[in-house]
Amino acid sequence: MSDRLAGTNTEAENVIIDVLAELLMLAPEDVPLDRSFADVGVDSILAVEFVSMLRTRFDGVITVDTVYDNDSVRLLAAALKPVVTG
Repeated sequence: MSDRLAGTNTEAENVIIDVLAELLMLAPEDVPLDRSFADVGVDSILAVEFVSMLRTRFDGVITVDTVYDNDSVRLLAAALKPVVTG
């Protein structure tokens, strides 16, 4: 069950949701904003792929440490917001 209202996500959250949904084979609306990436199924191997996918959308400034230090969609989006590209 989703923990967000439709249309209320930031641009960065939407990008991360789309990538995570693709990676975990989920519908975007099933990706929670506040649960840790580990809780939704991102292990260390998937974290490397997640970062690789995100780098193409965030100017390559993201690292695995960035993901571990900002361990949810909402936290990661806040950390990456200044570098989102269109």
